[in-house]
Amino acid sequence: MTTKEKETCLRIACAVDVFKPQEIETLAEVLDGCENGPQSSYILFKERLGDAVIGFIIIDRVAITEFSWDIYWLVVDKQYQGKGYGKNLLKRVESYILEQQDKAILRVETSTKKEFSHARNLYSRQGFREVGRIANFYAPADDLIIYSKEISRVCAPVMAAVH
Repeated sequence: MTTKEKETCLRIACAVDVFKPQEIETLAEVLDGCENGPQSSYILFKERLGDAVIGFIIIDRVAITEFSWDIYWLVVDKQYQGKGYGKNLLKRVESYILEQQDKAILRVETSTKKEFSHARNLYSRQGFREVGRIANFYAPADDLIIYSKEISRVCAPVMAAVH
């Protein structure tokens, strides 16, 4: 990732007006981790429109599990939200993971604040199910919601030759 792309990802995240300053600082650190090659476990996918980065998703394998992955960040530029780019990023992640292994569990956490309703709707429409909730986790009346989705390779049945 170039410095310009990192700055673009940070600008996009700031412009969606849902993240607190400390969350943006954390994103900057995670993006730095994405640049560190083999030392980093974070994997970044960028959504582009022409040469411009308009969204991104960052995932990481959960180290203590056999086949679980966390989605840490999924952000699409405000002007491109609701146009399928978040869905595209999720599908790319699923394809990438299923190239590595036969099945996986994806986990993502988000807020109950109304500003995150688009994210919650996206996850639900893409087959994620709410599997947990912690009341007042982020702040009073701002719960943490945990979503998960199981994915697997679909193998076509082997057809016996008819003689």
